[in-house]
Amino acid sequence: MKKIIVAIALMLFVLSGCKSTDSGNNNSNNNVQNENNTSTSAEGTSDDIILSMRTTQNLNPLTNEDSSVDNALKLMFEPLVDIDENFKPKDAIAESWSFLPSGNALTLKIKDNLYWHDGTPITADDVVFSINVMKSSPENAVYKTCGLNISYCKKIDDLNVEIGFSRAYSGNIYYLFFPVISSSYYGNNMESKKLEPMGSSAYGFKSFTPAKELRLIKTDNSFGKSAITEEISIIITPDRNTDLYSFDQGILDIIYADITEMGKYDNTGTRQISEYPTRYLDYVGFNYNRSVFRDKAVRQAVAYALPKKNILESVYLSHAQITDTIVNPSSWLYEDDVEKYDYNVEKAKEVLETGGWVDDDGDGIRERVTNSLNEKLNFKILVNEENDERKQIAYRLAEELRSVGIFATVEAVPFADYQDRLAKNQFDMYIGGVSQNPIPDFTYLLGSGGSMNYSNYSDDEVNSILSQCRNSFDENSMKEAFSNLQKYVASEVAYIPIVYRNSSIFANNRINGDINATETNIFRNAYKWYIKK
Repeated sequence: MKKIIVAIALMLFVLSGCKSTDSGNNNSNNNVQNENNTSTSAEGTSDDIILSMRTTQNLNPLTNEDSSVDNALKLMFEPLVDIDENFKPKDAIAESWSFLPSGNALTLKIKDNLYWHDGTPITADDVVFSINVMKSSPENAVYKTCGLNISYCKKIDDLNVEIGFSRAYSGNIYYLFFPVISSSYYGNNMESKKLEPMGSSAYGFKSFTPAKELRLIKTDNSFGKSAITEEISIIITPDRNTDLYSFDQGILDIIYADITEMGKYDNTGTRQISEYPTRYLDYVGFNYNRSVFRDKAVRQAVAYALPKKNILESVYLSHAQITDTIVNPSSWLYEDDVEKYDYNVEKAKEVLETGGWVDDDGDGIRERVTNSLNEKLNFKILVNEENDERKQIAYRLAEELRSVGIFATVEAVPFADYQDRLAKNQFDMYIGGVSQNPIPDFTYLLGSGGSMNYSNYSDDEVNSILSQCRNSFDENSMKEAFSNLQKYVASEVAYIPIVYRNSSIFANNRINGDINATETNIFRNAYKWYIKK
């Protein structure tokens, strides 16, 4: 480990001038020989699994403000309610829950025979205590938003609580995805315990050396998670670039990477990769203040002209999922039985012809006269120039649209201008992307006045269905409401969803076991990992 720490120190000096960018471009080359030599050295140095996080002076999971530290703390702490690989709430410390008829509160039952690492039972007192700590946590604490939406929590008995929320909302259950801490351990000693965490999961706290390392040790637990590897070392690194370099040199065993970083570490065949779906949606948006886009035939033609499969392979290198609705295909709420617009240039021409869009003057651009208004299908696609994926999609779409009689060009502008143009509704079409909240609610994009409804899309039927989605408090009614939403939005071609991006974790070849992750917990299966002998 001393050798590893020295290597990190040297890297900090080498990388001090490096900056990460939003463009996703990376011109670094792998040195395979150096990689293999370093990996061998790392294997000989330690049987511990080596991860990383940022520097911190706080290891309390409810008041911590850093997401990388939160990832590490999830190895020690179990959540009240978990979220599975299909983005669905599932049991964890909570065994079951039921909304009250009002919808703004629920009763929740805690599993019996759960224990903290010090042997004391997990009870309703711990849940009440955790919620109060979370509500009073710093503004930038990872789980602050969850606490803000919980109005109260009261103990019914040792294993049951009632939790109230600021409003009736189907998404309230997602606010219970937070780590529970021990009321007896932390109690009035929050400050003195902030660097000596005590949890309940597969690994427990062993030691912490500020600015250097957090060490975790395999621990008996009541969640049935029997860790294989005795200890995990989480070394402190200053930034993402250092993580990537450390992994490349065999110092870190596991990193997570988004689509722009994929391919850098898998070209030698010595890396293990496990992909997982994310909530990041890329889509095509229209400006409904322009009359041409209020014509459904035009929107349908654009949808038919978008070569999603080709874009998946050439732009995303197949590290994404094509979607026909605004909901992720991996989600428990996904509805496959919707109107689909598979790539079909002839169909695009057909719907335009049927809609009265023809090229009478022979200039290659379709036009239509409606109530003395002469309109031509001539518009621009707005993208931000730093985003290579969006630019590639825009140029490919523009090319396809010209082949069906729509003259489209691409406007690639700096991100600040892109945001300003969207906010001011100064565009024709745009390629957009959004990393969505874990709570399934599309009001921000589809609702009248939604925070990201740059298109000024407004539909009374959609607003009504969105209301049903927000006010469905059981699984069946929620699935039905979201099914209706997807069917209607797809039939209207309100937006054109393209893909949901995947992300991944990369593992050095010395790691064995179930290398798996979800977006809400990238180290979910860490207790199943072990070092190859």
